[in-house]
Amino acid sequence: MRTARAERPLEDQDSVYEVRRVLDLALAHGRPVELDLPAVTFCDSAGLRVMLGARERAASAGTSLRIRAAGPRIRHLLDITETRRLLAPPE
Repeated sequence: MRTARAERPLEDQDSVYEVRRVLDLALAHGRPVELDLPAVTFCDSAGLRVMLGARERAASAGTSLRIRAAGPRIRHLLDITETRRLLAPPE
C-alpha cells in the first residue's frame, strides 16, 4: 500500500496538477494507493475529476485508489456527487 497526501485545497490548476502528479507517481508502482486528505478543506470539480481519473487508471492497472482521512467538506462533496462508494468505500 502506498500513501499519497494532499496538503492544500484543491481549488486551482496548480494544486490539482500537483495532486495528479503525486497520484501518478504512487500508481506507477502497481500497488493500492490511499489518498490522505486531512488538511484539504476545499475541492472543486477539477480536483474531483483528478481523483476519479486516478481511480479509473488504478482499476485498469489491476489495483485500487481510495481516499482516507478526509475532512467533513470532502466527505460532503463525495456524498453530494455520489462518489463516496467509488473513492472512499467503508473499510
